[in-house]
Amino acid sequence: MYYKLKANTFFRNYNNIGYIVNIPNNSDRVVNESGALFLSLLSYKAQSLKELSNIALNKFVNVSLIELQNDMKDFYDRFYFEDFLIRGESEKECDNLEKISISNATIKNQFNSYEMQNNIGTQEFLEKYFAKNPKLLSFQIELTSKCNERCIHCYIPHEDILYNIDDNLYYSVIKQLKDIGIISISLSGGEPMLHPNFLEFLKYAQDSDFYVKVFTNLTLLNEEIIKLMQNNRTSVYVSLYSMNEVNHDAITQMKGSFNKTKSNILKLIENNIPVYINCPIMDYNKNDYNEVYKWAKDLNLEVRVDYDIMARCDLTTDNLEHRLKTKEMENIIINILDNNKENQKQTASKELNKDKEYTSDRDLCGACITSCCIDAKGNVYPCTGWNYNCGNLNETSLKDIWEKSPQMLYIRSLNRKDFKECIDCKDIDYCFMCMAKNANESKTGNPLEINNHFCDVARMNRQVIENWREKNL
Repeated sequence: MYYKLKANTFFRNYNNIGYIVNIPNNSDRVVNESGALFLSLLSYKAQSLKELSNIALNKFVNVSLIELQNDMKDFYDRFYFEDFLIRGESEKECDNLEKISISNATIKNQFNSYEMQNNIGTQEFLEKYFAKNPKLLSFQIELTSKCNERCIHCYIPHEDILYNIDDNLYYSVIKQLKDIGIISISLSGGEPMLHPNFLEFLKYAQDSDFYVKVFTNLTLLNEEIIKLMQNNRTSVYVSLYSMNEVNHDAITQMKGSFNKTKSNILKLIENNIPVYINCPIMDYNKNDYNEVYKWAKDLNLEVRVDYDIMARCDLTTDNLEHRLKTKEMENIIINILDNNKENQKQTASKELNKDKEYTSDRDLCGACITSCCIDAKGNVYPCTGWNYNCGNLNETSLKDIWEKSPQMLYIRSLNRKDFKECIDCKDIDYCFMCMAKNANESKTGNPLEINNHFCDVARMNRQVIENWREKNL
């Protein structure tokens, strides 16, 4: 039997554990030291079980080759059934199976998996494992702040849409990320395809063994870009606001943007490039998101909605005039629950599986714990949309900023108990504590300053969810 990693599966060895992830499938696993050794032997080129076991044999004491082969086969087969690996009778068969991208039934039992042994989620395990030494796993690069659209809700002030990232800085950052062991990077803007070297940047990231996510409005997509994205290591995230051309273009303030975006989404699908739709909801499209859902569902696309847009990162809030009223948000949540079976399943499971998700000593999010980002000028921030400068990569290495920046260390030190007025709040289980949103709506940029708007949204969210559970469970 032959085995290989799927093209969109990535493995990293972190000290005494291994981490494997298939990003398009949104599935990942953590394995112990023995499992990490087995996975580290795999590559994107098919190898026989005999080859793999012979290499592994000198790492184990008092284990026969036959016994080791049986263990490795059991291990690899389980990851194959979970869609991380390709398996075939020959190298050629593996390559052919990769092309037709077989998706197999999921099996939940993992060989030497911490997730199975400890009955906790992978991300929760990683959070605890790296608690004393946070590990950067994902990173977002703003290739340019320039954009050909002027979206009315955008958190980037339009007067700041001026800069392209320097070529030398980009290549330096990619090399540093590779040394750190990053798995996924996101290329964003502005509109990233406006950068004159977008194609070269994308290819360099792909060749550096990263899974690349591109955040784009898709209006500038062309055949060269499509061809480069067809390597199964790139996915696209695009905002589609409405199936009504007038309403979509009113939000982007770019005439013809709807037709370009819609047409290019279809081109990505035709070329088997993973695409995900973001649908921020505001006053212009509050009655349109259902049509976006229906259109996407017919194409088997995932749609992510955000019904609470954030203020601008320069602490101005005039874009919030387009934010929905709390009652309008309530109607949207009810509608989503009534019509989205996956959302219903998640809502029900949270009720049935009360866990440690909302304990007061839990980290608020992955910002500065497993992720951060840079803007086109090289400034490092905890996350996109939050101008809390942690250092500049033109002056300091990413490793030093990640490990030593006072601002980074401060954000990393915060957790739920720092929101003292929230600890005993009955709505906390339904509150999306976001330091960036807090900071952007604070006159002083304070991430711990609670805005009453978010309290109102949490209260409404709790009432809607509890009413739904009472009615349906």
